[in-house]
Amino acid sequence: MNRDAEIRAQLERQWAELELGTKIQWEDDLIWCPSQCYAPLAYGGVHYVLYLRWRWDDPWQGHIITHARTSNDVGKKHTEWSEDLFEQRRLFFRDEELDQAKAALLKIFLEQVTGAVAP
Repeated sequence: MNRDAEIRAQLERQWAELELGTKIQWEDDLIWCPSQCYAPLAYGGVHYVLYLRWRWDDPWQGHIITHARTSNDVGKKHTEWSEDLFEQRRLFFRDEELDQAKAALLKIFLEQVTGAVAP
């Protein structure tokens, strides 16, 4: 990842944390395949898990899972999965662009769920 993209991703994460009023803690399970990352958070009394998945080849996939409190909940019947939000927006992140993918999914979450717009 180039240095400018790394700095941009860091600033977007900081903005998201300020908007949500909490630090975002990612749980990374970066085995070769599939690699997965989870970030549980709550907003407006609803629990969400931000979910990133990388399979045999690029790109990362990004989903918002509603009614999940932890990574252990993502497969339960009561959860609701979004489509691949990166594919919908034509965003493409290679395996080494994980920080950018995390920042992008946070930004999408804020836009969709809270209505916040990144500066």
